Amino acid sequence: MKKRRNYNLDTLRAVATILVVLLHVSASFVTQSSDNDTYDFNFWFANVVDSFSRISVPLFVMISGYFLYEKIEGSVVFYKKRASRILIPLIFWTIFYLFFNFIIKGNYNAKDLFYSVLKGTPFYHLWYIYMLIGLYLFIPVLKKHTLNMSHKNKWILAIGFMLVGFLLSLISEFYKMKTVFLLWFIKYIGYFMMGSLVVKASFLNRKLALFLYIISCISIAILTFYTLSLKKSLYFYNYLSPFVIIASVSFYYYFSQLKIKESRLSKIAHLTFGVYLIHPAIEFVFKKVLRHFDLYVTNSLVGISIQFFVIFGLSYSIIFIMYKNKFLRKLI
Repeated sequence: MKKRRNYNLDTLRAVATILVVLLHVSASFVTQSSDNDTYDFNFWFANVVDSFSRISVPLFVMISGYFLYEKIEGSVVFYKKRASRILIPLIFWTIFYLFFNFIIKGNYNAKDLFYSVLKGTPFYHLWYIYMLIGLYLFIPVLKKHTLNMSHKNKWILAIGFMLVGFLLSLISEFYKMKTVFLLWFIKYIGYFMMGSLVVKASFLNRKLALFLYIISCISIAILTFYTLSLKKSLYFYNYLSPFVIIASVSFYYYFSQLKIKESRLSKIAHLTFGVYLIHPAIEFVFKKVLRHFDLYVTNSLVGISIQFFVIFGLSYSIIFIMYKNKFLRKLI
């Protein structure tokens, strides 16, 4: 019998992608307000949008955990599948953004481009794909050593890894420590394990989970205002800061308990990876066009709305066309 498709997580993947785009288009309004020390409506609207969108990357990691952590398959099979899924897009989009930086942005030389690859950031959003390399290399090891572990002990281990991620991020915030991209995954193992465990949790209910998400995001916005205005710090936006962790796990649990049927959002889930990969290039070009014609909107509500619909719409359209071609499909 064919296994029923999980439309909850298909929909959640699409929601997470929407939140990533919202996060990126709102960020410039937040930093602009910080640079000018003007914490008015434009700041607060962008700050709230950004705060409620911070769960996006943790959601991606937890969704991967749901599908991969307890899946029974040999290490060789696992590595072959993940390599075909990740390496081709990684190589292509790395080259794409190297050319993009060199030609469109025009402020990079060969040395800068080379080091950007070594650092795992040919473009700012590609850090996530480089992080996945380390995570995917580690997953068979994690599965092997936790295969016969009790459910309770898996929870203890997941929480332990989450605390490690929190502490490493906190240390990085204060001491500005940098590590090679192959070690970035360590901070996200907790989220990965939670993706499988939280779905089966019975200690929460949907309403409480949704309440925790909303309260946590409001806390992120308020605390970010204080840290930004006093210390120029965006720590509470960090994917492993306390309230982002609570918000992410709560929202993931809330969605996992719904009974969603196939919808427009679930139908575009297979395109979301491509949208994630291409949208920063679309965003950069679109903003450059706006500035060239002196059309850049300073009102954050209007600006974020316009930029989101244009950037997401163009990104989706391009990826939709690419998906129709069997060769281009491998790149997304």
